[in-house]
Amino acid sequence: MFRKTKTGPRELLSKQPFIKNRADLQKFLSYVKFAPYSTELVESFAQEFFRAQRALGKRGIIVINVYNALSEVLRLSSYDFAYPLVYTEKKVSHLLLARVHEVICENLRRILKRGINDCIFRIAGSENATPPYLPPSLFREYVVYYDYSLINIIQEHKAIAELHCHGKIGQVLESIASMHPDALDPIEPFPFGDITLERVKKKIGSKVCLIGNVPATGLLHYYNEQETEKCVRNAIKAGTPGGGFILSPTSFLSIGRFNATQENNIIQFIQSGLKYGQCYQFSSKPVRSDNDKISLQNLPKSPTPRE
Repeated sequence: MFRKTKTGPRELLSKQPFIKNRADLQKFLSYVKFAPYSTELVESFAQEFFRAQRALGKRGIIVINVYNALSEVLRLSSYDFAYPLVYTEKKVSHLLLARVHEVICENLRRILKRGINDCIFRIAGSENATPPYLPPSLFREYVVYYDYSLINIIQEHKAIAELHCHGKIGQVLESIASMHPDALDPIEPFPFGDITLERVKKKIGSKVCLIGNVPATGLLHYYNEQETEKCVRNAIKAGTPGGGFILSPTSFLSIGRFNATQENNIIQFIQSGLKYGQCYQFSSKPVRSDNDKISLQNLPKSPTPRE
């Protein structure tokens, strides 16, 4: 949010949190009402989605980001104000989160009802409640309580629900599994995460597709080609047995123009993925031919999330 501030005789616009103190919070809860997406906005988004889907064809799957209630509250506020609030005043915190969550759910329903469901919906924001930010008990309270319903809405409309959660997921893995997402990313290796891909695979890999495990910071900043190949090989070795693993960098590789080292690492990542991905076979079914139709509608669904 931009607010006017006075500097001498002139007024300047400065970027400040919408909710930066208790007075702002009270005003927000008392006066601010969110309007869900209009029919015109949903239709505009749908036309853009279907256009992109036609252009993409069989070469990939569209991923739509959905930011959860905790993430949006942190955008409205500041970490200095929001984190002490969720620790000490749960009633007010839930009131604020519920207000935001309600409109997120309604917007999601409107998009899905328009037929935008042959894609992946990637729910982001839960990493803000992993250790060391919040303890596992508050992850259950501020993430599971709200995100489970987002997953449920997505799956009820026959779309794929992917939970995006950076950081130290080891202590909250059971809570994540209890929401029954179809997929989990990015499963960061040490030192970014606190649990190995092997352990995640053993604990929830039979029920949840695992995505990631190749550090984007390594590809962009400190790996060479040999280290990139080793990292890819280790990820495929740990993640692919039994199926249900998608090799991926742990975040988007979007920094603008790549230098020579970064470009070589990204090329090596792709080549190594193709090379070592051929070493594993997961089923007796024939490999998909180029003529087969790619559609998420035909994929098996995970169980409906439980309350």
